[in-house]
Amino acid sequence: MIFWKTVSDISLILYFATDHPLYFNQIGFKSYKKEYLQMLDYWNNIFWLVNSLLDMAITLVDLKYLQDDIESIVSNIQKPFFITSYLLLYL
Repeated sequence: MIFWKTVSDISLILYFATDHPLYFNQIGFKSYKKEYLQMLDYWNNIFWLVNSLLDMAITLVDLKYLQDDIESIVSNIQKPFFITSYLLLYL
């Protein structure tokens, strides 16, 4: 899980690194050749796609872990021994 989060973060960094030259060209701060801009735009879209897909997958896995934790807590609460010991602590 940590590996995929790291890959997602690296792709986000590369997305921003390729997006800034495109932005600078658009506002007229720096001029680039048309072929270079097309190549940069292609890689920019690839890095955005990788980051987006990995972020969605990571979020789904995190939600699955949370769901498992909630189910575990609920199953422990429904056990009679747990309820009686809990009541004895507060009586």
